Amino acid sequence: MGDFKFVILKEALSLATNISGFDRWLVSARIWLQNHTATPIQWFGLSFSDVKIENVPVNLGYKPHIKLRRINHKKSTSI
Repeated sequence: MGDFKFVILKEALSLATNISGFDRWLVSARIWLQNHTATPIQWFGLSFSDVKIENVPVNLGYKPHIKLRRINHKKSTSI
């Protein structure tokens, strides 16, 4: 049997999220509820397993306007 590890993702609302105040409150309430109830480690019975918890930012409504511009490089003909 090989070695393996369970990875649990813990969500956090990103500051870069661009949503309305009510939607931000709803998402924050859901994340708060997830953090204050039983953990997935308990749900799946992983108490005695090798578990890693990773924090993942949740980005909602973030649409940055990035304007790309082509830059032409001149080739030097130095010898």
